[in-house]
Amino acid sequence: GEIFYYGDSHNNPWGNKSKQELKSILLTIKDWFKSHQIDGIYSGCNTTLSLFQKELPLIFEVPVFNILQNTQHFYEENEYTALSTQNSYDYQLFKTFLEKKEIQEIACKNLASLIEKNQINDAIETASEYIKTSKFKSIILGCTHYPLILNELEKKFPEKTFIDPATYLDTSALEFDTSKNIKIEFKTSGNLITFKRILNTHLSLSKYTLNAKEYTNTEQLVK
Repeated sequence: GEIFYYGDSHNNPWGNKSKQELKSILLTIKDWFKSHQIDGIYSGCNTTLSLFQKELPLIFEVPVFNILQNTQHFYEENEYTALSTQNSYDYQLFKTFLEKKEIQEIACKNLASLIEKNQINDAIETASEYIKTSKFKSIILGCTHYPLILNELEKKFPEKTFIDPATYLDTSALEFDTSKNIKIEFKTSGNLITFKRILNTHLSLSKYTLNAKEYTNTEQLVK
């Protein structure tokens, strides 16, 4: 099996862009995926989910799944704070997703962008200011960038329970033969060195392909 990952660093952040801008970007991403003859897509962007949920299969011309799909039953508390992007906040993504719960949504301006640029200290400081305004103990990290600073947030706010929705991901649609090696290919539209540094920091991959070139996780990064 093969997994293809498109990281649109060049156009980050998505959370404050218009739907028209994002539609144009999605069509560019669609062309890259189409060139690799993919069978389905897992969308890791909650901003995309907020704006295009019903349109995504039509845009990409293949089945499109998302990280919140079929996971409501994992959220057992009655109250949650959701840290989200501006678009997810405007479209009340988590209030809709967990409609029977009491949800406080907080739009976290610039947070995803800081994490994407690997400016971790600034990201932690920014996230902390938003967390200080949270009303509830359980906090949903509502953008898939945010869990990249999960460990630091747990140390800084031990009284809070942070939730990474991706840990509940419904993978029932995946049909991989796990007895064989799975090829992973990444594509970034942004800075190659920064993206590679993020990959090597957060993923335990012995080998991968990035922008059509093969790398190992032990290679020295150029600064």
